[in-house]
Amino acid sequence: MRSILLLLASFTLLAQQPNTVSTAVSVRQPAAVGTAVFQMQFVDTSLNSTVDTALGALGGAGASVATLRDISVSLNQGFVLTQYDFVVNVPAAEFAATRDKLIAVSRALANSNTQAVAWSTSYTALDDDAKALEQALPWLLEKAKAQAGVLATAMGAKLGKVSSITTPAVVKAGLTATVSATVTYLVE
Repeated sequence: MRSILLLLASFTLLAQQPNTVSTAVSVRQPAAVGTAVFQMQFVDTSLNSTVDTALGALGGAGASVATLRDISVSLNQGFVLTQYDFVVNVPAAEFAATRDKLIAVSRALANSNTQAVAWSTSYTALDDDAKALEQALPWLLEKAKAQAGVLATAMGAKLGKVSSITTPAVVKAGLTATVSATVTYLVE
């Protein structure tokens, strides 16, 4: 008798559809808030080298008199070597554009016998989780709704309203931020 009651209880539980469906979603996006620091060097071996020459080459990438950090002049194997060092801070959103400008300058000077450019960059992400959430949340909710809709349909149910959302987590790694959350929907 006891076995029959347990068996009937099991069938009853299996026959009931859950009234919610949950889906975990995440999005990986470029870190939108932060600063890229470009260290640029312009080297010129011509005797009439000036700051204006360096600015003419690197000005489009943000170099200016204000960002000039050092000028060094040396004599190397009979050549006068002048090096202009710039440090340019750009917002994260302008990183790719600045990088592309420096690549173009490097390519333009590739065949030069008297001028060259070198550069490096570092990036610092700011702790602005609110900005990352603002950018990611609409997409996360759209993705969660689509996934939950598929689950509800597979259950033979209709997707209802959002029941709950976990507090979104923001994890930063280098130049990216991953935002994730779990969204629970009612099903009918």
